[in-house]
Amino acid sequence: MGDMSFTEISRKLKNIFSSGPLPAAVLAFLLCNLLFIYFNPFGKVDPDALPVARNWIWWATHEYSDAPNAPDVVVLGSSVVMHPLWHHEADFRQQTVDLVADHRSKYLEHVISSKAPLPLKNITVFNFGLPGSMASDDYMVSKALFTEEHKPALVVLGLCPRDMFDNRFNNAASSKHFQYLSRYTETRHLLDLSMPEWWQRIGYLSSEALYFSSKATAAQVFTEEAVKAVFSPLTSKLPPSPLDRKSEEDKRFAMYQNLVEKGFWIAKPNAPFMFMNDTGDLKKRFKNANNKLFENQRKWLEMCLQDCREKGIKVVLVNMPNTLIARSTMPSGVYERHVACLQGLANKFDCTYVDVDKPGVYGERDFTDWCHLSADGGKKAFGLIGEAIASNMQLVTCLSERSVQVAAKQAKGRGM
Repeated sequence: MGDMSFTEISRKLKNIFSSGPLPAAVLAFLLCNLLFIYFNPFGKVDPDALPVARNWIWWATHEYSDAPNAPDVVVLGSSVVMHPLWHHEADFRQQTVDLVADHRSKYLEHVISSKAPLPLKNITVFNFGLPGSMASDDYMVSKALFTEEHKPALVVLGLCPRDMFDNRFNNAASSKHFQYLSRYTETRHLLDLSMPEWWQRIGYLSSEALYFSSKATAAQVFTEEAVKAVFSPLTSKLPPSPLDRKSEEDKRFAMYQNLVEKGFWIAKPNAPFMFMNDTGDLKKRFKNANNKLFENQRKWLEMCLQDCREKGIKVVLVNMPNTLIARSTMPSGVYERHVACLQGLANKFDCTYVDVDKPGVYGERDFTDWCHLSADGGKKAFGLIGEAIASNMQLVTCLSERSVQVAAKQAKGRGM
């Protein structure tokens, strides 16, 4: 091909186009596809303009990103940290709390500020726990959302053994949290980690090779916005359509479409204690040690800690409490593997390690199932976490300096 003259190439292309419509169409398609991949005309579409289900990660991301200032502390993890921090929040405030729209933990703010040796005024804690989250999702939150202009001073990363290996979990790329956050950061170089098996990558790579397949939604949004801009002088004068209104029936139906809406997930103060013994689910998740998935997630956790360190974010790495039910169901050595991993990575990345899985601290009413703490259990666990932060002078100094900087920024914004 390199020895061919321009005339010979032109002659070969002419022969292809004259041999019939199908070869010519295929060649034209391939050439157009290459041009679109090179110029990438739909690569600049705003991620928030793309259609998406309003699920847990959507609500948390928007509340976090829309705030004028980043919170001082972000709590990362799965529902193991999300549920207890949320349920006890209702008890602490003595009012209902809607986790869909309210991710603030005033309880943890209170513990840290009341125990700290330095005055910490108006510190804020954001509960970024996500149902089913794995270490790979924690990395994606840090990588995509903790920007230079909007990063916390401190991250509390709470993990239990299930968050590092789960036999019901496929791969990082299959997570809805991962898929949504991929809109905000490049993940192509993480393909081997997010889809470790070759057969998992076939569909993705095939789609990426066809520009209009991988960018179909972006192209649709781009075209829609262009059409709206052209016809807005006419459409702005039309009355609103009743089809655009959302009824209560629509909201109820949305629950079956992996959506969450405000008002559906409410924690009430002083709620009665309930326990669900779902050992069938537990046995499926812990049916074997799954060393391959554990090593994969360990790499994601290491990347998360590395990303936080590069951004100057302090990390408190927490071993969350486990029930005797969970410990007795785990394969031999799995719990010890988990603790050793957290301790080793805490030492490697100079994180503060906190173990709140302490014998004799939690009673029968401190868990609602095999892994989730109740409101009372959440009070104990996050009380210990808050005290550990408050007793660490390095962390307290970091939060104190941050509060001074935020106060100065707010004063400047008010023109003082």
